Amino acid sequence: MKRLMTRRSRRWLFVPVGCLVLGVVIIGGNGGAATAYRDEALGGMNAHDATVYSHPQTPHVEFISTAGARPGESASAAVQTLPGVSCMIRYVTPLGTVTRTRGLKPAVASAEGQVSWSWVIAGHTATGTGTVTVTCAGKSESASIQIFD
Repeated sequence: MKRLMTRRSRRWLFVPVGCLVLGVVIIGGNGGAATAYRDEALGGMNAHDATVYSHPQTPHVEFISTAGARPGESASAAVQTLPGVSCMIRYVTPLGTVTRTRGLKPAVASAEGQVSWSWVIAGHTATGTGTVTVTCAGKSESASIQIFD
């Protein structure tokens, strides 16, 4: 990991090794932006009010977990991808119906590259095996999810 320090708050940010860092904007709790710079070990280059673009490799999607549920209870899924990548999720019931529920909104991967969702299985959902598909930056992976009686 490379590290960047903000000038205003003197906090460290960590960026994966091999990433091309064009710059950083850090939005603090008060909404103010701070500039950041690389430390001496990284060549002392300055970055002023730009954005971090750090995707040295093709985005990937790997399921960390899936948890099925009974109708009326919460199911969940979590994936690992690259930090900052936007991801979408789609759940298809055991009978093949694509579900649109509140918990299945697009999300952005955390600094660790993790994204998770939870949603309530509709009360009328048939038992059996459904499918969860997550797409992050054009790369998709699917996993089975059990709906219990």
